[in-house]
Amino acid sequence: MESYCVQQAFTELQSSPCPVQDSGKTLIVFDWDDTLLPSTFLTYGCGLRVSDDVPVPEDVGGRIDPVAEAAVEALSIAMQHGDVVIVTNAEHGWVEMSSDKFLPRINHFIRENGITVVSARSAFEEEIPDSPVDWKIGTFSQQVQSSDRKSYDNLVVIGDDECERLAGHAMSRIAPCLSIKTVKFVRKPEPSQLARQLGLLAQSLSDLCEEQGNHDVNFIV
Repeated sequence: MESYCVQQAFTELQSSPCPVQDSGKTLIVFDWDDTLLPSTFLTYGCGLRVSDDVPVPEDVGGRIDPVAEAAVEALSIAMQHGDVVIVTNAEHGWVEMSSDKFLPRINHFIRENGITVVSARSAFEEEIPDSPVDWKIGTFSQQVQSSDRKSYDNLVVIGDDECERLAGHAMSRIAPCLSIKTVKFVRKPEPSQLARQLGLLAQSLSDLCEEQGNHDVNFIV
């Protein structure tokens, strides 16, 4: 049985026609924690919190700086191939606060380039409690229904958690005229591992966006 959010999104999208075929317009969705920010490493490996009134230790900064460099490169390339949005299941404001604390280079890049950041939790938790997959489905659907929706024929979803993949698969049923590509990162990565994954994404994103049909990609690096 489909979830409430899938049924609702399906109903809403049926009121609009499919995008123009082969328009080449792509929506690229990034998760945040352990996809652009090595959150598990910082929180559990280093015992650091955004609320801590202490600077990031120099040795930790040295390990996460390559992540910032790789993330900016991946986001830059993604922007060349479509519209980019960051969708998190954390609370509203988390991306801004955590990037400002740990990876200010990414924070600056997001603000400078006007990249949309959405808290799926804040948007849907009250309506659909305890359902992170549905929060992402609802947010993906809203983004697809943006003012440029008619020109999208590709949706690329990038994240470390299974809920991004499940939400992407749900979108293939909700909007079958879209080509859905999901990219699964390794969970709880070390900073060096996350930087390598982002580097691999930057190298492969162009080909992935041009591929026809639905694709599931697993990064194991």
